Amino acid sequence: MVRITVIIPTQNRPKDLQRCLYGLADNDLSLLEEVIVIDDGSQIPIAEVIQVPGLPVLVIRNEQPCGAAACRNIAGISAKSKIIAFLDDDAVPSPDWLKIIIQELKSDHGAITGRVLRFDKGLISQARQVRYNMRYTVVNKGQSVSFFSGGNSAIWTDLFQKVGGFNQHGSGGDNGLVADLSGQGYKVHFIPELVILHRNSKGLKKAMIEAYNSGRFHPEQLRFREALHKVVSIKAIVTDGTPLVAVFNWGLNLLHLIGRIQRKK
Repeated sequence: MVRITVIIPTQNRPKDLQRCLYGLADNDLSLLEEVIVIDDGSQIPIAEVIQVPGLPVLVIRNEQPCGAAACRNIAGISAKSKIIAFLDDDAVPSPDWLKIIIQELKSDHGAITGRVLRFDKGLISQARQVRYNMRYTVVNKGQSVSFFSGGNSAIWTDLFQKVGGFNQHGSGGDNGLVADLSGQGYKVHFIPELVILHRNSKGLKKAMIEAYNSGRFHPEQLRFREALHKVVSIKAIVTDGTPLVAVFNWGLNLLHLIGRIQRKK
């Protein structure tokens, strides 16, 4: 039977990690080969946190932080199963998360990614959820997509290793995997039933950095005139949130577009 290796990078968030692991433990664990937790130089020991009944957890520790993308790559090299699935430490997978991965990761799919739903409150969390929702409204189940959620996704292990995993640029590197898979003749497919609950907000500074980096490491660069057109476009500020959320997201879009102008080659 095909089983799954779940990879979870973590750093100094023991409560988040514990919630994530207990959520994973609510799944059908017969589908689980192993859980690899990458402790990315945490100052707080995680030994007690990972002691969740029924979970076969392996901890790999980086003495010096190297970022989520590098952590996933380190774990991906040693994965024992045919499928690798990714979770963020501040996420909680649905009880059928593993089952859906087994059902939906077809042999002709390179990878699958799903929906992120928030469980926290506040402006930043709401704004980020609106951005997620706008993405989901334009795709159907099974459709190939240009995005890849490093915190809610699955990929064939041999394919992940063949393309060299994620690049090393945090949130901006997740979508880069889509292009790498395309170069091997595979696509990322959207599965709406693949759901996690997520702590969307890590503060204003984090939101701004992620918005900029998602543009800086975007597969396609924008010229200044193209970016300006997007800035003034009504589509850049219309959301299904409140006016305050709309203005906040407009600001994040602006940072993203600046990043794309300055895209790292």
